[in-house]
Amino acid sequence: MIENYDNIDVVAVILAAGKGTRMRSDLPKVLHRISGRPMISYVINACERADIDRICIVVGYGSEKITYELGSGYTYVIQEEQLGTGHALMQAEDVLKDFPGNILVLYGDGPFITCDVLMSLIKEHTRESADGTFLTAVLENTPPFGRIVRDEEGLPERIVEEKDASPEIKKIKEVNTGHYCFRSDKIFPLLKELGNDNSQSEYYLTDLMEIMSERQMRIGTITVSDPKIVFGVNTENDLAEAEKMMSGPGYD
Repeated sequence: MIENYDNIDVVAVILAAGKGTRMRSDLPKVLHRISGRPMISYVINACERADIDRICIVVGYGSEKITYELGSGYTYVIQEEQLGTGHALMQAEDVLKDFPGNILVLYGDGPFITCDVLMSLIKEHTRESADGTFLTAVLENTPPFGRIVRDEEGLPERIVEEKDASPEIKKIKEVNTGHYCFRSDKIFPLLKELGNDNSQSEYYLTDLMEIMSERQMRIGTITVSDPKIVFGVNTENDLAEAEKMMSGPGYD
């Protein structure tokens, strides 16, 4: 256990509203099984092992199946329309508006996140008194994820998605993993500033870094180098690969 970790007040919000059309199944994506368990259960387990006892799950497609499978031990909120990750987190405002601590944002289709990484993320966020802390990964074989662009002083400035990145930015090895920790009193006002002027007309959490940088808010980062942490399940092939990875050493 990380020193002084017990004093940190955290709610985990797990985004799990997507259908996962590339899975070619009517089953909600996060309920597809890896080693006999719904993939979202690995994310929940990492939270619970990190002593996060309040978990809010944002559901949408197949919400009844998800709540039936996972049970009543969690808070569920509905994202009726899937309008992006920022929009998904907006749905949790009503149930968390009076929560005074920190909000950990995770994805239900990222089963390889670990309790140690979550605790390190929260610890760094708290130690730095950050308004928002972003988990990043530095990988030699860079996946098609958003690149972390830093200023001349090395401070995080913005996230540029792969499809919008210039050849120069694509050379950056540091990518956004999609795991965040935010101060609850800061995040919901910031979400209202997100725009949807993009090809998908969606609201993206990745845009928060630039907004925070422009407002000179305190942005933290913590970096991992394990490629498994960033692995997300989006296709049938990904699911098969996750099954192999989960069957390897270090997983039970």
